[in-house]
Amino acid sequence: MEQRDSYAATGTVHYWNVVELSNGVGNWGLDFLAYGNGGVAGDNQYGIGEPACTESVITVGAHRSSVFVTSTGAEITFPLAGFSSIGPTYDERMKPDVTAPGVDVISSINSYTTRYYTTAANTTFNGRTYDFAAFSGTSMASPATVGVAALLLEANPALQPQQLKNILMTTARQDDKTGTIPPGGNAQWGHGKVTASAAIAMALSVVSIDNIDNESISLSLFPNPTDAILNFMLDKRLESELLINIVNMEGKILKTQSIITSSTVDVSDLARGLYFVRFNYKNKSRTLRFVKN
Repeated sequence: MEQRDSYAATGTVHYWNVVELSNGVGNWGLDFLAYGNGGVAGDNQYGIGEPACTESVITVGAHRSSVFVTSTGAEITFPLAGFSSIGPTYDERMKPDVTAPGVDVISSINSYTTRYYTTAANTTFNGRTYDFAAFSGTSMASPATVGVAALLLEANPALQPQQLKNILMTTARQDDKTGTIPPGGNAQWGHGKVTASAAIAMALSVVSIDNIDNESISLSLFPNPTDAILNFMLDKRLESELLINIVNMEGKILKTQSIITSSTVDVSDLARGLYFVRFNYKNKSRTLRFVKN
């Protein structure tokens, strides 16, 4: 085997060590080992490959699903899967974006496959047996996230791709395994673990206004329902303030708030019930709903 040396006097040297597997379960990288005097061991950073490194895609890492103890209701959380690639990208963009369950996920099996698997369950339809088996990989975490994305589009068909991605990242949860994640995300967990319920709730609270010149803005409000504080967030900074009115079921304006990029309003003094948030942008108006607990 030919051996070659390479080095740099300063800076960082990137190498990728990809293991080509022959058992059909995918390929992933392994750390380089230190070799010889003065050798420096490699690490697993900058491991996001294509197409996951693409800026516009939703890049998904993998973790094991939490387990809830029936007798106590306690939640047992799990760390990042060992096969989940670590970012950032080669050009220093933060990836992945989120993580989702990808360890021992039970899914349907092609009834014509010749590959080996251990059956976890099966069902019979029209005289043919269809098996289910547990698999691991980001190839399981990504479809789980796609399923959540489909639910978001069902809840709000007007969502744009970037809005959908932002919702998934904004509502991703943190726990004792993710630790505290900074606003920009981190190279292991992205923005946290995908949380369908929170994402759908935000999707229902996002509205877009498109103008004849194709300029658009998107306003989201959260949390919804809320006990006290209602947050407003625009996807872009406006040149002038946007006036938002909170009205009751009778159409009476109860509160008014101005916003350029983000703002909050205290609704703790409102009675429990359904309220509306109305705003106008370049002669177009939209209405959002929120519930006061």
